[in-house]
Parts: sequence; structure tokens; C-alpha cells
Amino acid sequence: MKNALQRSKIFDSLEAGWKSAAKLHFGATVGIELPQGLSGEGRMSRFGLSPAWRNVAIFGALDEIRHNQIGLYFAHEFVSRDAQ
Repeated sequence: MKNALQRSKIFDSLEAGWKSAAKLHFGATVGIELPQGLSGEGRMSRFGLSPAWRNVAIFGALDEIRHNQIGLYFAHEFVSRDAQ
């Protein structure tokens, strides 16, 4: 995936408005989704009604972390093209 992102020229060909929207998406998604998703899953892993629900909530928390790592990974590949 890293090589595909490095070869991609789509970010260079976007208009300024679309670049701004992409930067907003990368910044807002990671900044909002991680605390909210982990907070909800953390509460469920502590206060779930059954052990099965609590275990699934732990996997859900790990999945939220993975989602945010992927978003940061995509955004990091574009830093060399636009520092903002």
C-alpha cells in the first residue's frame, strides 16, 4: 500500500478546494473519531452486560485504533507534497 500511495499522483492533480477538503477530512476524522469511538467501546468493555459483549467491545476498540492508524498513514504520505 505504501508503494501505491507514493506512486499516486491524484493529490497533485486536485484543485485547491478539494485539497483543502482532503486535509480537513484527514484532520477531523482522526481528531474526532478516535476519542469518541474509543470512549464508547471502552465503556462497553467495562460495563457490558455479559462477558461476550465485553470481549467484543475490546475488539471494537482495537478496530477503532486501526481505523485511525490507516487514516494517519494516508495523510502522512501526503505531507511531503503539502506540509499543511
